[in-house]
Amino acid sequence: MTDAVEDIRQLKRDYQENFGTPQGVRILEDLRGYCGYDKSSFHLGAPDSTAHSEGMRRVILYIHAKIKRDDESLLKQIELQEDN
Repeated sequence: MTDAVEDIRQLKRDYQENFGTPQGVRILEDLRGYCGYDKSSFHLGAPDSTAHSEGMRRVILYIHAKIKRDDESLLKQIELQEDN
């Protein structure tokens, strides 16, 4: 196993362990509300506000993806990193 593979697997474990604690779950719920996870980021006539809201939303989507990522998508990421 390459160092890159182990680094990716460790990062996944880190996300799962940190956000899997009671404190992590509370923080994740707070971030879901603050970052607009469950609502549209579109602001009619305000492209700057839309971009800002979508940037915030992407952070929480990224965290959720790290926590829930399955092994197949993990292997795809590893392959992409090894190709570069």
